[in-house]
Amino acid sequence: MNKILKNKILVTTFLSLVFFACNNTDKKIDQNNDDLINIVENDTITIDEPLIISHDTLLTNLANYIGLTQIALEYENKHSNNKDFLKLKSETDINFSTIYNNRLLEMTKWDISNYIGNSNSSNTLFYPFSGPDFLHVNFLYPNAETYILTAIEKIGFLPDLLNKSSDFNLKFLQDMNYFMRDIYMRSYFITKRMEVDLSETTMNGLIGSLYWFISRTNHKIISQEFITIDENGIIIPETDKNQGWLLDEYDGVSFNLLNEENEIKKLIYFSADISNKGLNKKNPQLKLFLNNLNNVNTFVKSASYLMHYNSFDNIRNIVLNKSYSLFQDDTGIPIRFFNSDNWVTSLFGNYIDPIKDFESTMDIITQEDLRSFYLDQTLNKGYLPFSLGYHWRDSKKQNQQLLIKKD
Repeated sequence: MNKILKNKILVTTFLSLVFFACNNTDKKIDQNNDDLINIVENDTITIDEPLIISHDTLLTNLANYIGLTQIALEYENKHSNNKDFLKLKSETDINFSTIYNNRLLEMTKWDISNYIGNSNSSNTLFYPFSGPDFLHVNFLYPNAETYILTAIEKIGFLPDLLNKSSDFNLKFLQDMNYFMRDIYMRSYFITKRMEVDLSETTMNGLIGSLYWFISRTNHKIISQEFITIDENGIIIPETDKNQGWLLDEYDGVSFNLLNEENEIKKLIYFSADISNKGLNKKNPQLKLFLNNLNNVNTFVKSASYLMHYNSFDNIRNIVLNKSYSLFQDDTGIPIRFFNSDNWVTSLFGNYIDPIKDFESTMDIITQEDLRSFYLDQTLNKGYLPFSLGYHWRDSKKQNQQLLIKKD
């Protein structure tokens, strides 16, 4: 027993005897003893060791194997002295180290809480059109307690890597590293490439990449479950693949994570169509869920200018109505939808025309009003110390916007 606790119990016993001797009223004696017990109990809490939160060792080891970080012995034995495996791990470490030093670390130093405030930095983070990109929001919003990602890509399933052959596993890990090529170079996934990678390789969906990101952001996995949303917009477990809006596929997946500071985080990914047609007809449960959110911080990058179109005005309105803050590039919500009476605007970089990939729609997605706002020195806060999105080649060709609701 803790020595301090023993001493407090002895003191309590002694004081109790004194009260019994000096007081004739039973009620007062009882009250004094209750108070002393409360003191001991409260003081005992202050000397407890920090709460240790257990994690799922099997899932965490699996994530670390996929991410090629701290590889458990049972996985390492599959590739003993395999030169191709060692080369792959070295390449992955180098690629990740490069983006960590040039991009991710700079995001942390910049610290978005300087703009949105510490009290709002723990708000739920909403990331539409995300793909499986947990990486960038983890470093931009490290204080968020819940991350909600949603995109069209299917979750799929993980092969049983512990019981697969070493050749299969090596191919799976090589496919994973190749899948990350655009994250390494550009900071975003390219939809058409993802479609091929997730359907024509050993990956079979994006769930493996979520494990990769969980490992590479130094999280341990407490639990993982497949989820869907009921008719009231509430998240529920998905025990059958045909339970929700997707046929023979899981609608969503949820992870409870433990970070290096022993803090619990929740990561949620929904596979859904968030166009008007999707939110109104294909997966209306998701629309209910999103409309139940409030005061979220929203992040948008490399979103193909979809919220410029009326066919995506449902998700656009959800972001406008439910966000406390929105950090986006010009592919997000056009600046004309933000009333200066309701939003505080900070601009970073310069306005750069959309890239040539979208030249057929230049007349729709080019924002001349935003271009003029960037010339206003009261709005333009200078360059960011990192690059994101379609203009990734040149840090001087960035056009990020941070919009914060005044209330």
